[in-house]
Amino acid sequence: MASTGTITSTGLGSGLDVESLVTKLMSVEKAPITLLQTQESSYQTKLTAWGSIKSALSSLEDSADALRTYSSVLSYSATVANSSVASASTDSTATSGSYSLEVTQLARAQKIESAAHTSSSDTIATGTLTITSGSSSVNVTIDSTNNTLAGVAKAINAANGGVTASVANDGSNYYLVFTGNSTGSSNTFSTSGISELTYDSTNSSSSPMSTIYSAQDAKLSVDGIAYTRSSNTVSDVISGVTLSLSGLNSGNATTVNVTPSASDLGTKINTFMTDYNAVINLIATDTAYDSTNKTAGDLNGDTTASSIKSQLRSIVSDTFSAGSLTRLSSIGMKIAVDGTLSISNQSTFNSALSTTPTEVAKLFSGYGTTNGIADNIYSKISGYLGVTGTVTDRISAINTSITNAASKITTLNARMSIIEATYRSKFTALDTLISSLNSTSSYLTTALNSLNSK
Repeated sequence: MASTGTITSTGLGSGLDVESLVTKLMSVEKAPITLLQTQESSYQTKLTAWGSIKSALSSLEDSADALRTYSSVLSYSATVANSSVASASTDSTATSGSYSLEVTQLARAQKIESAAHTSSSDTIATGTLTITSGSSSVNVTIDSTNNTLAGVAKAINAANGGVTASVANDGSNYYLVFTGNSTGSSNTFSTSGISELTYDSTNSSSSPMSTIYSAQDAKLSVDGIAYTRSSNTVSDVISGVTLSLSGLNSGNATTVNVTPSASDLGTKINTFMTDYNAVINLIATDTAYDSTNKTAGDLNGDTTASSIKSQLRSIVSDTFSAGSLTRLSSIGMKIAVDGTLSISNQSTFNSALSTTPTEVAKLFSGYGTTNGIADNIYSKISGYLGVTGTVTDRISAINTSITNAASKITTLNARMSIIEATYRSKFTALDTLISSLNSTSSYLTTALNSLNSK
């Protein structure tokens, strides 16, 4: 009797090529899996393409954000006509303006000195030195371990009492010098406890230590209005401007000019243009079809991608009315046939930035209730990338398709094992039957031949 084991090659005694039959039949059975795998690969390719578009849109959103709010589009610089009187810096709250500045007094810290000594190692009396400034005071212990001029200076500095001590030498004598850490009349200090180092700020003429400088406030006027400040750094007189006072010009006012920074605005516009072109070029490549080579981009036929490109191009092509400049061509920029932006006239662009930077800013940011280019681009992209936005929905749909395809592939693969086992079982039975019939046929033929020979 022929064996009934699993057949994986040519049939035993039957000549039946079971392996070839099963392989060919399973190839047909697996066709739906192959189709699903092709679809899954296509979805993955689309997902990657949309991921790149999302990233490019996010970059464009950021560069549009930098241009969309008029109050923050322009950065400002401040200059002082007489640089020996002051220097100036700005922050984001600065606005254009011209101001008259007069400085009649600089703020300074109190500075006092001891009597003259022949050496920095000269000693003074020991005891507790009290340094008083306003309502606070610090005690410094002076004993035999630190009662030299240098030792006292070191002890005072370690106490952090609002005073810095040093040893000065005028070429022949040494002095212990105390300097207040802060300027302004409110930061006057006194010392007591050690006779030689005593200083009474209310009666300095009778004090052992001598006055080098008295503490005083800065006095200035801006546009004729007088101000008194404890520091030479003044940041609350001109909005968004910090003045660093350095000299006097009493009776001879100088001018502080606050003007927009054209270079910074130009940089923001160039970044916006680069990011915009990156989006347009990326979508164009992904949705393209090369009829000559018959090749298609990863998103060829995807109307969502094509629509985004069209909508963004429509915005930059539009006319705006927030200021005197209404179109990109007004500042030397153009839109190419493929939708990308470029600066077609650099001199016009530079001139617009240098002569009318506020109007250039309005073109991109809008003004008041009127939107500008960057403002509209930002709003559109925020919609695309939002929780229920076009791009978010598209990516979600592709992910769902990938999940569904993978699930179907898993299910079909499980069925393939059963189907293949069934085919092998049937062909094994058939091979066994054929082998058996072949054996019977051979037996009968032999028997008949034996009878005929008698």
